[in-house]
This record gives sequence, structure tokens and C-alpha cells, in this order.
Amino acid sequence: MGVNLSPLAGAGWQFFDNNGVPLAGGLLYTYAAGTTTPQATFTSVTGVTANANPIVLDSAGRPASEVWLTSNLTYKFKLQTSASVDVWTMDNIPGISGFTTTTIAALPALPAAASDVVFVTDVGREGQFICRAGNPPSDPLQGIYVDSNTPNFYWVRVWDGINAIPEWFGAVTNSNSGGIPAANLAALQACVLLCPVTNLTVADYWISSAWKIITQYRTVRGATLSNGYDTGTGTRVICTNAASNVIQVGPDSAPATTSDYYRNITVENLNARWGVSLTPPSSGNESTAVKAWLVNYVLNCQIRNCTAWEPIIGFYLYGCVYTKFDDCAVFRSNTYGGANDFFRGFWAQGAPPILAGGNPSIYINRCNVSTGGSPALVSPTGVFINANFSDIFIDDLETSAVANGIIVDGSGGASGASKIDLHIRNSVMDQCNGNGIEINALNAMAMVTINGGYIQINDTAASKYGIYIHGSVNEGSVSIGGGIQIISSVGTSNTGIYISQQSNVKVDSTVIIEDFFKPVVIDGGSQRCDIRATINNPNTGNGTTAAVFINNAVECYIAPSVDGAASVFGQGFLSSSTLLNRATIDPTLFNSTAISGGATNKVLVNSVAIIAPGYYSTAGVASTSGAGVFVTGITA
Repeated sequence: MGVNLSPLAGAGWQFFDNNGVPLAGGLLYTYAAGTTTPQATFTSVTGVTANANPIVLDSAGRPASEVWLTSNLTYKFKLQTSASVDVWTMDNIPGISGFTTTTIAALPALPAAASDVVFVTDVGREGQFICRAGNPPSDPLQGIYVDSNTPNFYWVRVWDGINAIPEWFGAVTNSNSGGIPAANLAALQACVLLCPVTNLTVADYWISSAWKIITQYRTVRGATLSNGYDTGTGTRVICTNAASNVIQVGPDSAPATTSDYYRNITVENLNARWGVSLTPPSSGNESTAVKAWLVNYVLNCQIRNCTAWEPIIGFYLYGCVYTKFDDCAVFRSNTYGGANDFFRGFWAQGAPPILAGGNPSIYINRCNVSTGGSPALVSPTGVFINANFSDIFIDDLETSAVANGIIVDGSGGASGASKIDLHIRNSVMDQCNGNGIEINALNAMAMVTINGGYIQINDTAASKYGIYIHGSVNEGSVSIGGGIQIISSVGTSNTGIYISQQSNVKVDSTVIIEDFFKPVVIDGGSQRCDIRATINNPNTGNGTTAAVFINNAVECYIAPSVDGAASVFGQGFLSSSTLLNRATIDPTLFNSTAISGGATNKVLVNSVAIIAPGYYSTAGVASTSGAGVFVTGITA
């Protein structure tokens, strides 16, 4: 019986769903043309062994064998997803007869005439090529276009014009021998340059230096996300050069104007890591460290479901505009050594300010930064934002066993509207050995909101803070609320919220501060701080520290709810000097049983017990209207 290669699925074919994702587990049915009567196909040119019907596609969307059709018969093909949902049906398909098989290397020398069809047999580069008249587009690696030695003719791969794979351009998976990493890098970049959608399979792609995705309006897709460590668990991109970044999205240098930034690049399902140990930079040169992901000079781009494994810097953002990072993760467990083995999951670099506000309109959504084991790291941080920032939204971030959850350091930033509109919402910072959220050096126009979520601080015998806000007075505003819970453990070293040299901090009644030896501390001449949180110490406290302690502040309103085990607080409210001025204190919601000494120690101004409502001098002496401190709500 004679057979001809099928023009659909024949050899090396890869099928995709309607979103361009490889059709893992897809079902390809074959029938007699125009009917629903099954008609056999065969696994090789011998025509002896029949394929299953339906043919079940592998995880990369490919048939396990070749597909050959009985000569002189026509077929109907129906493609379905693994859930038996129709993708398409093709009818009246004959086998390909009279075509030539060849290799990419030999293809240019074949005699060429318009509409001739040949089949290229190189492993990974298999496919049909059809001859066209004219000159081909530039394609040095011959993934799509191959010039012919016959003048005015070229060969073009038969494909859908959208989806492509780097193997067509010479990529070889799961190997880093010889020149393969360099060849893979060239193949990946060539595929992105020529093809709207680049699809990588479940495999490792070793590269020799940074893979630069620097063509606009492109999508790059891994097949599925890897566990980061094991070949075959997903799509990994592994760099062999310890001095190089792994993946770069955006050009090397800034375009002339923001409107020229590279647009609409989408990358998803890729794990980036190195195959060699890294060397941390010297202190003060942190920004020169290699990055798993460098994203710069881009506009309206998306990085989705991508990860960085064992980096010094996971995702480094510079000059990004309206760009989103969705469901991305960073993990570090290795120690690279040296005095500055630091770690930052996401770094929104705002210095020097390539744009006003550094990285305006950045969205970090549902991302995760974690460490495993006990790596010896310098100030490991989940998200680091420095100098200039504007319109940054951090939503549903989770850090796990990372010392510092989020650090915002405005040092060196510009004045004016260069530090505005930062929103941290519903984020979870679990098992922090440092500060949960630290905000430093805002400017007069700065606006920061922290809403919802959870911060857990380990007591490590070092002074650390759930939320730490410091800098300079009359510089911006910070709002904390939305149901956030800040919790610690038994110990004497940690503070829930620490405000130092900062103005306009509002902590509303939805905030719960639990089991901190020092729940709230305000000092450094802070101004216009409004504290209405719920403070509860069911387990922590030895009757020596205040629920709210002020050393130096003006124009503050203090009216929290204070509760806990018997006598866990020394005082409900305590100011320790005469540097408290123009303040209102309302202890109405202080539980006397949680305060050592009971109602007498609900409020102490300049360490003087206040037992009746009224006006008091900053020294704690009863006075008249207009004095420095007003106390209300004193009850037994």
C-alpha cells in the first residue's frame, strides 16, 4: 500500500490552541473526507503501523510519530483540546506526493520553481518549505526564509505566520555543551525578531549571555512554569555567564522620548537563572549586580507568571512606564559569599531619574519573594524602591522568610512630584527578621498608602519594626489602614509601628498591632500623627513599656484601643519629656486591666500620671485651654 506524508501533522508539527499556547494532550481525529467514518493514518513511510485515532498530542502539542496518509485517499481532520473541545476541522486533505526531502544546508542548492514543495528533515527544524519568486526577508539563521541559489527565488516555511519556535532557528534544548548556548541565544533572538509569538517547550534553553527581547509588539511564551531546579518541569532559560544578566526586556539605552519606549512586549511562563555561581558586587555598587530580569525603557508591557531562581537581583526595573508584573516569583537559597552578598526580589530603580517619578505606573500584582534554607545574606529585601517613584501599585505581594518585606528609600530623589502615589495593598510579609515595611526620606508632595494585609516580625533580639517610617518633618504623608494586621512574638526587641522625623502619618482604627513589646513609638519631632489602631498584647509584655510612647512630637492625636493580658503594659500612653506639644490624647478605649497600675497609668505626660481630663502643659502640669496637651476620656 502506498502512503504519502500528511500536509497536516506530517512530521515535526506542533499544534496550538486559539491563544497560541501549545495544545498539550490535544486530540487529532482522522476521517474519510466528508464523513465521520474513521480513516487510518500511519507512523512511517512503510505504511505498516497505524497511528491511534485520535492521535494524542504530547505536552508540546506534537504527535508522537509521523503522520502518513493512504495514497489516492482524501481525509478530514478534526483537532480538539484534551477536554474534547473543537479547535478546528479541515476536510478534503490529500497526502503530499512527489515532494523532495532535504536539509536546511542543502536546500539552497535544490532546483527551484514557484510553488515547489520540499520537506526539511533536520531534527527540530522539520517542516515544509514552499518556493516563491523574489527575494526573501533577512533571516540569517534560516528559520523561516531560505534563499535559493536559483536567481530570484527563495524558500519559505509553511507556518501560520504567528507562532514559531526557536528550534526552527537552530536552538537545541537540554544541553550546554560546546557552542550550543551561543547558538541558542542567537536562535531565541532571531525567532523574536521575525515572529510575533515565540513558543518555548518544556525544556532547558542554555544561553551564553543575556537574551535581549528588543522587538516591539511581541509575545514570548514558555510552555509552563518550571520548579526552577529540574529539567523537564517547565521552561527554563539558563545563563552560563556569571557576569551577564539572563533575560532583558527592552533596549540597551533610553530612546529619545517616552513615546519611543518599546511597547506591548508580553513574556510569560519563563524561569530565569544561572548555571554557575555568582559574585556579589562591592558595597555601594549594588545596582551593577547581574539581574535575572532586566526590564527597562518599556511602555505597556507585561511580564506574567515568570520567575527568577537564585539571583542577586530578581527583577530590576528602570524607566518602565505602565508595565505590569503579574504572578511572578523570586527565590533564593544559595549563599555566594563575600561581605556584600545582598538579595533583592524586585528593584524599582529611581536613580538617576530617567523619567519623572523613576518608573511611573508600575503594577506588581500577586508576586512572591522568598528564601529557603538559611543563606547568609546582606539585608535581603522583597521589594526595593529608591530615590524617585510615582504611581506604583503593589498588590497582594507575599514575602516569606525574607528579612525586609518592602523598603522605600527616597534618599537622593528629586523634589516636587517625584515621590507620589505609592500604594501597598493587601500584601503579606511573613517571617521577617528585619522590617516589614520601611519608608524613608519622602518629600513634601509624597503620598504613600498602606492598606490591608499582614506583617509578621520575628523577635531576633535586634530592634526591628513592623512598619518603620522616618526621614524629615513636613515631608509628605503616609496613610495606614484597610484592615492590616501587624504581629510579632514573645520578646523585648521589636516595635509595631515606629515613626521618626515624619509628618502626616495616619494609622486608622482598622489596623491591629499585636504582641509587640513596643506597639507604637513616635519621636524625632514628628508632626501631625494620628494613631487610632487596635493594640492587643495577649502574650507579649512585662508591664514596663507603653502601648504608645512619644519622645518628641507635635500636633498628634492619640486614640487607640488598648487591650491584652493583665498588666502587660507599663502605661497606656507615655511621653518621656517636655517635647510633646499640641497633642490630644483619648484613652477611652484603654483596658485598665492590661496596664500595670490600672487607670492611674493610662496616660502619663512627661512621665507624670494624668488622672483627670483637661489641659496640661508639656511637663504634665494641669493648665488652662490652649496648653500643650489635651487629655479626654479619662475613666476609672
